[in-house]
Amino acid sequence: MSKKVSLFKRISNFLKEVKVEFIHRTSWPTKERLIASFVTILIFIVFWAVYIGILDSVFAYLLRLVTTI
Repeated sequence: MSKKVSLFKRISNFLKEVKVEFIHRTSWPTKERLIASFVTILIFIVFWAVYIGILDSVFAYLLRLVTTI
């Protein structure tokens, strides 16, 4: 018969396996790749912020035109 492992031992084993997988099996990006990704995301966010700001201004202007008639 197999011996039943306690809950705390199973949790401990799980956390050890997670640590090993996190440290050894994760492929971390290089500094250059990290900077390139950051710049890409920053440009994307700025583009959409400007686009939504322009749309908001246009719709606010149109709403003022409609409500003053």
